[in-house]
Amino acid sequence: MRTLLLIGLLYATAATNINANAGDFIIVNDDYAVLEVWYGGTVLPKDIARWQYIAKRANGRVIKLTINSGGGSAYAGIELYWLMERYPRLQTVAGKAYGAWSAAAVMWLAGDIRTIEPGGGQVFFHAAYCDWDPEPPVDIGCDTSVIQMFFADVWEDAGLDGLRFNEWLDVVQTKMGTDGWIGITETGWHLYCSTSDLSLPFTPTEFGGGHVVSY
Repeated sequence: MRTLLLIGLLYATAATNINANAGDFIIVNDDYAVLEVWYGGTVLPKDIARWQYIAKRANGRVIKLTINSGGGSAYAGIELYWLMERYPRLQTVAGKAYGAWSAAAVMWLAGDIRTIEPGGGQVFFHAAYCDWDPEPPVDIGCDTSVIQMFFADVWEDAGLDGLRFNEWLDVVQTKMGTDGWIGITETGWHLYCSTSDLSLPFTPTEFGGGHVVSY
């Protein structure tokens, strides 16, 4: 089972930009032992090819990936998870500038070692939902059952009780709407409502037997 460690991390300020578009992997340090990378922007399917570039360039070295993203495509986040978790030496960091939310939180779970940067780092998850822009097509409905099964597989692979974690996310969304989240900060697990900025401590024993995360 992968382990969450709460540690302070320092990064070089120099950056090499792979691609200037939003939602990108930016190399900040490239030496003989470690490839340090920042990720920010919207999670999209095009990020898959960019991750493959990062993995090829690292060539077996440790990758330290700091994530500051509000998320994006759920399917892209899931596909990135399965690609990233196969890399043998990946360390993921929820950055203090914003943290890892939604699809970006799924990416964060892929690390062999997962860290939360002190001073604002956070990781928050929510249940899948349909996001129509601007309005849903007439009578099309919204069924998230298939992607919820995909998420359950990810949660299980990452060390959570997949089905139970999905159940908790559904409960939170039912009570708080799409502004309801379950996540981790420096101080532990929380329920969070982004509309009211309400944050409550949360004990995740119901979806992991009390040993989901090791501090």
